[in-house]
Amino acid sequence: MGVFPSSLVAFKLGSWVSALAVAASSWASAGLEAESERADRRPLAIDRSPAEIVSLVSRAFEDEEDWQVRSRQPDVGVVTLVHYTRFFRFPDDIEVRVEANRQGSGVLYARSRSRIGFYDFGQNARNLEQLTAIVSARCAEEGVDCHPLGR
Repeated sequence: MGVFPSSLVAFKLGSWVSALAVAASSWASAGLEAESERADRRPLAIDRSPAEIVSLVSRAFEDEEDWQVRSRQPDVGVVTLVHYTRFFRFPDDIEVRVEANRQGSGVLYARSRSRIGFYDFGQNARNLEQLTAIVSARCAEEGVDCHPLGR
């Protein structure tokens, strides 16, 4: 998912010193994995070229509330998104990576990472479930074959 900048802030209380990583770093992340028990947490096989899948993903999220397309790189098969949680509007970074398979179609992998905090309360997994549902719905709208890998 790339390197996220982080800052370290130290608070001193009497003789106690504690450090808290804040602002833009988190260890809370989740990714789509072929071995997952759940279909909505596995990579998607999509019957289009990687560049076409990047375009499809970008279109799928253009009008989605709480989602923002940050960048598209069709030449390398990457789309970066930001999802904002509903109540506190915390931003989570989602990187979608598309790889070509031997048949020339693509496989969509994704990873979600919280920018703030050390625990995500399951939000990163929910981001990936939403991403899978939104992309699958767009594939169905456009008549594109799309299914989870594995199991």
